[in-house]
Amino acid sequence: MKIPFSVRSYFEQHKKDYCALKALVEPQIEAIRDTGWHYVGRLKTSESFAQKLETGRFTKEEALTDLFACTLVVERADRIKEAEAKLRESFDVRARKPEKPEMTPHRAMCFDFDYVRLYASLKRDKRTPASGYEHLVFEIQIKTFLQHAWTIATHDLIYKTDTIDWEASRVAYQIKAMLEHAEASITAVKAISQTNEPARSNKESLEQQNVIAWLQRNWGDQLPKDVVRLAECVRNLQEVAGINLTALSKIFDTATKAGNGSKTLNLSPFSSIVDSVLSSPEGLDALEAASKRRIKNRILVPAELEFPTQSDKIEKLLYRIQ
Repeated sequence: MKIPFSVRSYFEQHKKDYCALKALVEPQIEAIRDTGWHYVGRLKTSESFAQKLETGRFTKEEALTDLFACTLVVERADRIKEAEAKLRESFDVRARKPEKPEMTPHRAMCFDFDYVRLYASLKRDKRTPASGYEHLVFEIQIKTFLQHAWTIATHDLIYKTDTIDWEASRVAYQIKAMLEHAEASITAVKAISQTNEPARSNKESLEQQNVIAWLQRNWGDQLPKDVVRLAECVRNLQEVAGINLTALSKIFDTATKAGNGSKTLNLSPFSSIVDSVLSSPEGLDALEAASKRRIKNRILVPAELEFPTQSDKIEKLLYRIQ
């Protein structure tokens, strides 16, 4: 596209500064970004900058705020507020759109662009020399993964296109409406789950809850972050060994009283449980009996557990890592 010399010159005049700004901003966002969040940054092209000016809705100074823009993507809508608070601690926020979180300019039946946008600049740290770029304003969008996915999937259909397709745009915004509904449901999933009367569960869920409660009683805050996965591993051990939770608890309590079990410091909770089972006559008897059944899974035995080789029947239930 042919761009007027004056517009191109203005763009080139400021592009270098915004490239430098991008290099300063991104490490700061990386420092506050949770591991589950995603970051995307981009510099506007001269063609896109020129077309933004040609809309007549922006002065050249206003158009510069979009020369460098970035997006912080969070898991759910209820984490947007947290992300915004972190960004406000790191940057000077000059403006916000929409101005108030609880207000929107759109009518209820409209699903147009309405993500949180912060117009920010670098904070001046008096303890260090000024970077010289504190006056530059840039845009930060905060989106959820569902919102971000919709933007990526439909951007070229709605914005960067050479044809007008009313039906395509219609479908794209219908999908946006459905995703917004899904987003609301995900954010309020616990509240929604409590509306069922009577509250429902199944045998597997109840057994898993009992295992989790047992693990928490024995290890408290020493458990891994993914306690559900650990509970699944324990339930697999129970299935392979044919041991219910009551019998497993009795075996484990005996090991703990002997100075092992939950008092073992060099083993993971799961390995401590395996250790207690293989160290007890009751556990070995259960494994011997269980070997008569057809069992698909096995029990992990790490090298730290130095047990002598068992009978062929029991060994087939074990997976040893040496």
